[in-house]
Amino acid sequence: MRRIVALALISPALSTPSWAADERPVQIEEIIVTAQKRAEGSSKVPISLSVYDAVTLDRIGARDFNDVVKVTPGIEFSDDRGPKKNITIRGIFSQAGSATSGIYIDDVPVQVRVGILNLVGVGTPRIFDLERVEILRGPQGTLFGASAQGGAVRFITAQPSLTEFSGYSRADVSTTEGGDLGYEAGISLGGPMVENKAGFRFSAWHRHDGGYVDHDSFLPGGAVEEDANYSDSTVVRGAMTFAPIEALRITPSMFFQKVKINDSGFFDPSGSDEHDSDFVNQNALLTPADDKFYLPSLKIEADIGPVALTALTGYVRRENDYALDYTNVVASFFGLPAARSISEVSPVPYSNHQDVYSQELRLQSSDPNAKLKWTIGGFYSYMRQQVHQEIVSAALPAMTQELWGMTVPYAWGADMVNGDRSFSATNVLRDRQMAGFAQVDYRVFDKVTLVAGARVARQRSSFTHDAAGPVNGGTTSTSGEQEETAVTPKFGINYQLNDSNLLYASAAKGNRMGGANTPLQPTPQCTEQLREIGVTSTPSSYDSDELWSYEIGSKNRLFGNRLAIEGSAFYIDWKNIQQSIYVPDCLASFVANVGRAEVKGFDLLLNARVTENLHLGLNIGYTDATVAETSGVPGTSIVYAYKGDQLDMFHSPWLFAASVEYAFNVAGHDAYVRLDDQYRPENPGPFTSLDHPGTPNYSTLYQPNPSQNMLNFRTGVAINGMEISLYVNNVLNDHPYLYDLAALGVGGSALGSTFTVRPRTVGMGFLYRW
Repeated sequence: MRRIVALALISPALSTPSWAADERPVQIEEIIVTAQKRAEGSSKVPISLSVYDAVTLDRIGARDFNDVVKVTPGIEFSDDRGPKKNITIRGIFSQAGSATSGIYIDDVPVQVRVGILNLVGVGTPRIFDLERVEILRGPQGTLFGASAQGGAVRFITAQPSLTEFSGYSRADVSTTEGGDLGYEAGISLGGPMVENKAGFRFSAWHRHDGGYVDHDSFLPGGAVEEDANYSDSTVVRGAMTFAPIEALRITPSMFFQKVKINDSGFFDPSGSDEHDSDFVNQNALLTPADDKFYLPSLKIEADIGPVALTALTGYVRRENDYALDYTNVVASFFGLPAARSISEVSPVPYSNHQDVYSQELRLQSSDPNAKLKWTIGGFYSYMRQQVHQEIVSAALPAMTQELWGMTVPYAWGADMVNGDRSFSATNVLRDRQMAGFAQVDYRVFDKVTLVAGARVARQRSSFTHDAAGPVNGGTTSTSGEQEETAVTPKFGINYQLNDSNLLYASAAKGNRMGGANTPLQPTPQCTEQLREIGVTSTPSSYDSDELWSYEIGSKNRLFGNRLAIEGSAFYIDWKNIQQSIYVPDCLASFVANVGRAEVKGFDLLLNARVTENLHLGLNIGYTDATVAETSGVPGTSIVYAYKGDQLDMFHSPWLFAASVEYAFNVAGHDAYVRLDDQYRPENPGPFTSLDHPGTPNYSTLYQPNPSQNMLNFRTGVAINGMEISLYVNNVLNDHPYLYDLAALGVGGSALGSTFTVRPRTVGMGFLYRW
């Protein structure tokens, strides 16, 4: 926490004002949000909320969602861990089953399940030409559905204007210590086609992030490449708005994003030199990833007197293809020696293709000053997700013959697939959901409002699973389904002392739909280990889990709106949790409802306009998510989790994020200088389920993430309307070992199992708005 006292951060619930001294108001400006699906000031919303407008996103140098998470309390995003990226809000997360956080692009849900083969992560848009990003902490199931169990993240894009032209352009070039160059360029333009009748908005952006992890294969002839973990991102969006009459708006839009990663950011600590920013991945093969999605949508808004009608149709097509390196994993599974040459490698091509159709229709009161405000609606979604995985083991037949003088079918009970595949599997998952929801806000007294709402959803999940090959023990084909009805109520009371001060309390239920398990491989060693943990066969399905969240909060504007304070405290009781049960001898896991957890914490956001030129703030977040009761296999001594254990084995419960910004004039031009600092101490545990010899996850080598301190510097000047900035990210060149599994030898290999943050990066940016 060595720089926290001296610095302060602009509150994410408030905008960064224009930095021209003669234009910037002394008071703190407020952003209009739609967190409750109606437009209102963020300080009037009785939800723990962080919101970033377009100017703030540029000022903190946000290029992807991870840049936003770093300064936001109560949320984690494992963006540095390759394709499997997961969002945690207020400690609610899972590496299996349905998503725990709702993700929306202009109200279209884009989250995915993470548990078909337990390798699929969430997709989030890169940040360009966004109007704002809203992060809602706490269950939002009433208005946003089952996946918003821990909270919701909303990316709101810039909309077409019917009255005026505007544009935005941005370019950047940077270099990373020990790494390669990075660069980006993008432009957006919008305005009326027919004034007051039709408008458009179009944007296009490309970014190249230079790599900083070298790849130097431990096998002769394997992958060798400097700065191999580079990536390229492309975003294109187009939208048009038509207003044939004043009370009707029709907005079709199309969003496309492609992210191509050349190699994972994993590295091997034993072959790296952190003091010289020299990180080396020694796996045999590159592990590239290609993730793209298309999002066409149609939004219809109509004002019908005192009622507003909104109809939203969305379709998401996501194609996520990447490769893993199972070179030593397969050898360990079959009891073979480690690979001796490049001919004995085992690449794993993996694909996740997802199609989601969603439709929402809602009616709501349109008078913001009405004593009774209400929202009622219906929602339908259909999701089809197909995952295909293969393990290429071209050397397995020769090695089997060399070591045992046997053919693969005789030795392993099944022949290779297509000659060189030891495993091939296709999983198709279908989710259907139909829901009705309503929320009522009734002002019983002049300053007191009662809130009540509920969502009732019928949810059905089904799957088919086809697999073959010696890793699978032969050819199998199975299917299953799960169906249930979920009810998620919400209650609250708000006390608006005056226009500047709000107190609130709420209780809300969160739900995450259940699903069906794909069976594990029916090999003898897999079946035997299942018996050891008290399971005779893979459970065919798992139920929904649920939680109740209780929260009190306050939003205050003081000293003539020069100081804003927003705080909340919460308690969450999470039951029947969907958890991944990893079975090493099966090389896979299944999902089961295991255990109960408690989450306690608070978040505090302070934002101060000290003078006309000086802007300070501070964000503090604390989330203590622990196991509420010891759980294990009935009738055995096997314990999976002990009471009091941290749910999150890596991230710290604490976040301190701070900055200071000072505006001044130089040679007749407006300028600014800014410092941002984010500090996370080490997770103190306890981790009894890892430390105790009686648990399946026992290890004396496990290490939580160490403390992190990320200091960023930026300064800029406006010349003829263009902002030219210089910045240094990670000024202290802090590069802690994160998610460090190398010592554990996870997956049969200790190679390439650790991550770090990007080393010190120096760059220059150009930005122009008109």
